[in-house]
Amino acid sequence: MDPNIIKMYQERFTEFLNNLKNDIYPESVPLQAKFSCTDKPVPFSERLNLEYKEIKSGDIWAKEWQSAWFNFTVEVPAKFADKELCLRIHTGSEALLFDDHGNPIYALTGYTIFDSNFYRDRYIIGKKTPGTKLNYWIEAAAYSLVGIYLPDYREQNPKHKHGFFPPEMHHMELSVFDGEVWKLMIDLTVMENMMKVETCKTRRGIRLLYEINQAIDIYNFNSANAEKTRRYLAEKVFSKSAASTAMTVTCIGHAHIDVGWLWPVSESIRKAARTFSTQLALMERYPDYIFGASQAELYMAIKENYPVLYERIREKVKAGRWEILGGMWVEADCNLISGESMIRQFLYGKNFFMDEFGCDVRDLWIPDVFGYSASMPQIIRKSGCDYFLTQKISWSRINQFPHNTFRWRGIDGTEILTHFPPENTYNAVCTPEQRIAAENRFKENAYLDEFMSLFGIGDGGGGPSEEYLERNERMRDWDGCPKVRYGTAAGFFERLSAHEAQLPYWDGELYLEMHRGTLTTQAAVKRGNRYCEQALVALEFFASCADIKDYPVKMIADSYRDLLRNQFHDILPGSSIKKVYERTEKEYAATLVNCKKEMDKVAARLFETAPGCCTIVNTLSVPWRGILTLPESWQGYAVKGAEAGNGKEIRVNVPPTSFTVIRKGRKKVFRKKTLAVPILENEFVRYEFAGDGSLLSVYDKKLKREIMAGPGNVMEMYHDIPPEYDAWEVEIYYRRNKICSMKGEWISGYADQVLSELNFVYRSEHSVMTQRVILRPDSARLDFVTHVHWDEKHVLLRTGFPTVIRGRAFFDIQYGQIERTTHDNTSWDEAKFEVCGQRYADLSSRDFGMALLNDCKYGYRVKDGNISISLLRAPKFPDFEADLGEHDFTYSLLPHEGDLENSSVIAEAAMLNRTPYLAEASAAPENFDFPCRITSEGVSLEIVKKAEKDDSRIIRLVEIKGRCSSARLHFAKTVKKVSHTNLIEWEHGEEVAIRDSIAELTLKPYEIVTLRLE
Repeated sequence: MDPNIIKMYQERFTEFLNNLKNDIYPESVPLQAKFSCTDKPVPFSERLNLEYKEIKSGDIWAKEWQSAWFNFTVEVPAKFADKELCLRIHTGSEALLFDDHGNPIYALTGYTIFDSNFYRDRYIIGKKTPGTKLNYWIEAAAYSLVGIYLPDYREQNPKHKHGFFPPEMHHMELSVFDGEVWKLMIDLTVMENMMKVETCKTRRGIRLLYEINQAIDIYNFNSANAEKTRRYLAEKVFSKSAASTAMTVTCIGHAHIDVGWLWPVSESIRKAARTFSTQLALMERYPDYIFGASQAELYMAIKENYPVLYERIREKVKAGRWEILGGMWVEADCNLISGESMIRQFLYGKNFFMDEFGCDVRDLWIPDVFGYSASMPQIIRKSGCDYFLTQKISWSRINQFPHNTFRWRGIDGTEILTHFPPENTYNAVCTPEQRIAAENRFKENAYLDEFMSLFGIGDGGGGPSEEYLERNERMRDWDGCPKVRYGTAAGFFERLSAHEAQLPYWDGELYLEMHRGTLTTQAAVKRGNRYCEQALVALEFFASCADIKDYPVKMIADSYRDLLRNQFHDILPGSSIKKVYERTEKEYAATLVNCKKEMDKVAARLFETAPGCCTIVNTLSVPWRGILTLPESWQGYAVKGAEAGNGKEIRVNVPPTSFTVIRKGRKKVFRKKTLAVPILENEFVRYEFAGDGSLLSVYDKKLKREIMAGPGNVMEMYHDIPPEYDAWEVEIYYRRNKICSMKGEWISGYADQVLSELNFVYRSEHSVMTQRVILRPDSARLDFVTHVHWDEKHVLLRTGFPTVIRGRAFFDIQYGQIERTTHDNTSWDEAKFEVCGQRYADLSSRDFGMALLNDCKYGYRVKDGNISISLLRAPKFPDFEADLGEHDFTYSLLPHEGDLENSSVIAEAAMLNRTPYLAEASAAPENFDFPCRITSEGVSLEIVKKAEKDDSRIIRLVEIKGRCSSARLHFAKTVKKVSHTNLIEWEHGEEVAIRDSIAELTLKPYEIVTLRLE
């Protein structure tokens, strides 16, 4: 075909489509509308108590985050007789249509950034008798699918630093709906999209353009010809079947709903209601359509707030039309949460789905999480899941991941069947262009015939629209495209498992080469999470010592659900708006207060009242050696039972899973020695500082070896302005953009029987940091107890310690460790310039090493002998005030003899992160004992708790050294039976032999073992 003719036909087609849109709604009459705006949502049952006023198109009806009820009325005109009708309402925001009983039935949403053609402003009501008076209620929220308008993070002083949103009423009409014209529009836009793939340089592209112009001729500017035109296209275009070699796409309707992100957590409930009600409505129109959704948190919220909607979902689950996805409570971050938190995500999530729906969910479904720990395969498998799905690794910026379907192997050797949908999105829009690209991109397409598509608008919810489902209909079996079928993830993975043996494997972490700033952003939420994780585990341990009937079941469950919710992958990583963190901060504070109250209650039941005594309880399976602050009424007194005291603090050594009783002595004057130079030392090590706070020397006295290769503990500030994703990103070039180092000054130094300390203050132009640097007489560990007043903009604060060590780097991950390279030999090595470590990172050769511990930090870099950590960031989007204010944290330096496996690093990290509980005015009786104690060098007793479903106790053991390790378990006399179970406590497995209340076990490297005590 002549190029000029092609151009002419293309221009004709574009103009035709623009005109065709007008024929979809040939006639309309306005709706009469009134509304009432409130600061907070008002229940349907209370809407009539509000005061209403009229509204017209073009009116601004609220400000950001407000809510409103709209009442729309109209009398059906005579000219609409026997015509298909629809409501067309666009509030300029998110909105939800309700039936007369207050049940949500359909969402009306303006637009989304993910698909410019996504437009849900129509609700079909069918034919209505002329004269009928129609009355509809809509609840609208003053934000869009992706929240409100937030300022550009490059702005210095924006007018609306926390955003704004003026919702404008666009249109509100009762319209005639011509379904045949609308379907013709779908036909033509699908063909148009296919032409983007084929172009008019191929025969298929030319033929499509020809048939389009034939269709335009048939239509002839008359909507009455729409059906005839569609029949022509069905015969000439869509009847041509896909090639026999075409792959099959298993399509599952999907709506990724962020529990908190650019909207408060409370609004995710209404987002879920809009999404779920709409998908149920679509199921009625498309009988083989299947929708799936994850996150027990959202299902529970729907149950509590929209019970009728919830029952409708349950019916569709039973019918196989709605699939419950993902074993976790929420789609949680998988870098920052502890091993036990990850297990509880499964325990709470899978139990909810089983209890509510009778579903044993076998897949872990987390398509948008920012990297996946190497310990996950074992946790996934032992939590009763066999499959894993994500697409996020496709976002990596430097290296392309080599597989789409593979076996993922963890640190213990467990393998999980894994699929990365090759559309590289969880917001697929069902176009030929997208599907064909995925088929060609699918890395196992030489021997696999099927991949999955997650189609529908997400993040802010929404899900598939009618247009998406119609496009799928056109592509079911169409020449040039993969074949389309609706299906479930369960069915897809079951078919895929038949090919598992021939699949490649990937060993180790799934590291996302992006979003590295989330290891540091919003430091307060990370601190709160770490502290709550430790507090809840300690409470469970201690409460298990008392009568199980007094166990605080509800308080622990409620607190865990709060904790698990806040581990959602945009909350804990720090990429949400300020409103999210205002709630999170309150929930963390409440959890810590409630844990302390319950610990006090347990102590009151277990211990004897003893004024002048305190019992110190250690719930760790290692001795706790460290410093405790005395109760205020004890300060200035001598203390019996402590190793040393200075009137304010004591140094204690509490045996593992045991207690120590201390007694208040006489009033005493305590003296401190003033240090003349900034040097701290004991029998193990000597630390020498400069007057500016930098660490000049770490000399190991036993090994007679200097460890430092240059000044350490320098507070380095870097420009931190990523080109996009402000809260998410730290870019590879940040180290070339150093601003300065904070100026340090030595203020004082003291020593007494408890500790030696140096006090420093550091200043930048806007911020102040104070450090209390502490060395105990009984340890080489040096603690940097830090307080910062932080008032920076786009600044990254890091500190590090250059060493002479050429060795191997290991990092703490969930119930294990991972080794990473200390060089940049390959692009894969270089991409890991900021990596996750939980409680420690260690750099060791065979004979000595040094670890950097922390109590709430995660972003490490260990390269070329330098071990460093990120402390604070100051991004401006999406929270303009992120990280501003006060911060408290501790990091610690620990030189040691031997490698990590033969050092005290793991034990010291545990001690740093969990302080013993101090029960005032009480003394533990001599016969007090824990339900279980352990003797082992390589196995840790991590958990003692009440079982979820009965009154037995659950214990969890973890091999922590990466080798086969034996353990001797000592049980209380009341324990009569011990048996294996899985992480979610569903199994009643093999019994463990007990003799004289002792059992012996051998665990494989990094193995997690869960036992039930009865």
